[in-house]
Amino acid sequence: MAVITADVEQIWQAIEALPPEGREVIWARLANAEAKNGDSTSPKTLLKDERFLISFEDYLALSDDELDEIQIAAYKDHHAWIDHALVQRQAKWILVCGGKIVEWSPTLNDHPSDEKMEMTGMQSGYAPFIFVANPLIEESAWAALA
Repeated sequence: MAVITADVEQIWQAIEALPPEGREVIWARLANAEAKNGDSTSPKTLLKDERFLISFEDYLALSDDELDEIQIAAYKDHHAWIDHALVQRQAKWILVCGGKIVEWSPTLNDHPSDEKMEMTGMQSGYAPFIFVANPLIEESAWAALA
C-alpha cells in the first residue's frame, strides 16, 4: 500500500507541475474514464448525496465526531469531483452548501473562519462543507467543521 501511495503522490506532483491547460486535459480524460465506468463527476452527484443536503439546523445538532465522519466520507465519495472543482478554479479550498460551490479561493490565507462558515450555512439553509486541495485525511484536522 505504501508503494501505491508513493506512486500516486509522484503522479500527483507531476500533474500539479503541469500548466493549467495540461491539468484540464488530465481532468477531462479522468472524467471520461469515470463516465465510461458508470461513475460521474458532474455536480449533480453532490445534489443526490444526502450529506450535502443536511439542513443547517440539523448540522448544528451534530457532534464534532459526527461532523468529521460526514466530511471525510463526503470527500472520499466525491474526491474526483472536488479535486476537479479545485483545479478548475485554481483554488486551495472550496466551500460547498446544498451540493453547490458557494465560495473558493486561490490561497489558504483566507480560509473561512468558523463564524464565516456558520453565516454561510445559515444563509443557505444547508450544512457548510469545506474541502481543501491535497488533504491528508488520515493525518490532518482539516475536516473539523464546528
